[in-house]
Order: sequence, then structure tokens, then C-alpha cells
Amino acid sequence: MAHDHYHKDVSGLKTLDVYRVLSLFKVVHPCLQHAIKKLLCAGVRGGKDFDQDIQEAIDTLQRLQEMQREENNESEPSSLIDESGMDSTEDNFGLGRQNENKWIEWSDSNEPPIGRVEVKVRNGAQYIGQGEHFNWLQSGASVDIVVWRPCT
Repeated sequence: MAHDHYHKDVSGLKTLDVYRVLSLFKVVHPCLQHAIKKLLCAGVRGGKDFDQDIQEAIDTLQRLQEMQREENNESEPSSLIDESGMDSTEDNFGLGRQNENKWIEWSDSNEPPIGRVEVKVRNGAQYIGQGEHFNWLQSGASVDIVVWRPCT
């Protein structure tokens, strides 16, 4: 089946709740868990309306970005400048070069990496973190991962 990582076998389950979905998709970062819960149930949980749930999800995801910058000792998202000082966009992001220091093109047909990685997203931001904490799904959004490399 195309894009197997989007599909999970739930035939042995009687019901499916938000927490099971998070578990099945291995969403382990608390900010992502919180935002996904808000988005899946926006406006239907009783105490808060749709707009408030959406805003709280946005706030949580912005906090996640802040945390990643704090971990990298950055005040703002990185630009697309590699260690040589050359603008990576001029080098097609280094696509196809696959060693520890070179960028690897990301596509949904690949298996997401685990362990510590550095990623560049479509909007130019660059992040370092555990591979399993990133959203590797491609949706055409400005935050989709376009290239990655392992961190040593």
C-alpha cells in the first residue's frame, strides 16, 4: 500500500481515542500531543469553542519551535546557510549526497530517521532534535521537511 506510514492496523481494537492515535503514530513530544488533541477535538470538548482550541494548538506549536531554538541556542530560526557559508538553495540543498555532513532529500516514500537529526523545512527554518519527534508527513505546508542529515 502506498504511504504505509499513514495507515495503522486497528482491527484488534474496539474503540479508538486520541491517546491511541498518538500512540499508534508514535507522537511522543508533549507539545505535539497537546496540539493534536486540540485539533482533533476542536470545539467539541465542551468547555472551549473552536477558535479557542485552534489558537491553543497554534500557541503550543509555537512553543515547540521556541523550545527547539532554545536547545540550539538560537534566537530566531536558522537560514538556509550551510557550514561552508554557501547558500544551500544555490546547491539544491545538497540533495542526493548522503554522508554525515551532507543533506539527504526527504520524501514520504522514505522511512523517517530516528535518533538526533538536523532538518530544513520548506520555509527556510532549520531545527535539530530527535527524528521521531518531527512530523515527517508531507502536506505542501511551509513547515514540511525538505532535507535532513544525522547529527553526530
